[in-house]
Amino acid sequence: MTTAAFHPAAPASSQAWIALIAGTLIVAASPILVRFTEVGPVASAAWRLAIAVPALWAWAAVAGAGATGGARRSRADSWMLVAAGAAFAGDLACYHAAVGLTSVANATFICNLAPALVVLLAWPLLGERPHGRTLAILAVAGAGVGLMAQDSAARPGASHLGDLWALGGAACFAGYLLLVARLRRRFDAATVMLWSSASGAAMLALLALARGETLLPAGLGGWSALLGLGLAVHVVGQGLTAAALGRLPVGGSSPVLLLQPAISALIAWPLLGEVPGWLQALGALLILAAVGSVRMPPRRTRAIIGR
Repeated sequence: MTTAAFHPAAPASSQAWIALIAGTLIVAASPILVRFTEVGPVASAAWRLAIAVPALWAWAAVAGAGATGGARRSRADSWMLVAAGAAFAGDLACYHAAVGLTSVANATFICNLAPALVVLLAWPLLGERPHGRTLAILAVAGAGVGLMAQDSAARPGASHLGDLWALGGAACFAGYLLLVARLRRRFDAATVMLWSSASGAAMLALLALARGETLLPAGLGGWSALLGLGLAVHVVGQGLTAAALGRLPVGGSSPVLLLQPAISALIAWPLLGEVPGWLQALGALLILAAVGSVRMPPRRTRAIIGR
């Protein structure tokens, strides 16, 4: 989940499609890595962002030579960038908590409801009243969440609390997308991503300390999982996707992004033994149908990358 540079005139290319697919596959591994971090859910989210900050700083330094990268920040801009970091931090904290309390499929599919929730939150925040079609889409999405929650009730080790955390993550990410839609009018993707990651990492670290979570992994496996989250997923995976979305049409690229939760669920099947049930599969299809039916302006659509 990050932002993408928007270049309307840039032509689609085979390299861009390869980058999009590769980025989607890498990001799909994130919930699996979360399970192996050996630290608390909030702590793992904090490490994920903190590890990525140096690489993002280098990216922002290079991008700063561009017009949007060199935009002068007002105090209001700074507060909005920090607010985006808070929303991003809330999204990751909820998502990582959900991965530990419910199945990977439930956590990932429900968290990916953010595009549908954007149109609902845009009503009180931006005055954009949703149409009847939008409310019908949200009803379909809600039915999908309900079916996946029913699956949690029948799955050993899964909890409805995990599904609620996932829903909270979707709401936080929806708020993040709305903030990014405003910020991207003045700043490049690297600047927005750096600020949101750095401020989000600080907030998550303080929250993890307050919760008394385990902060350091016990062994090499935990450190490897954290490095994978920070560098492979957050920098490489989302970076490839961000670069690709700047050169691809929204209509063609969006279905590829929707494959991310499905790939995560497929990876969890052999690695974690999470065999999908029929209720879970039906709920996932309803969520995908709802998210795929949402119509958003290109600027907002290009902000959606996933986790």
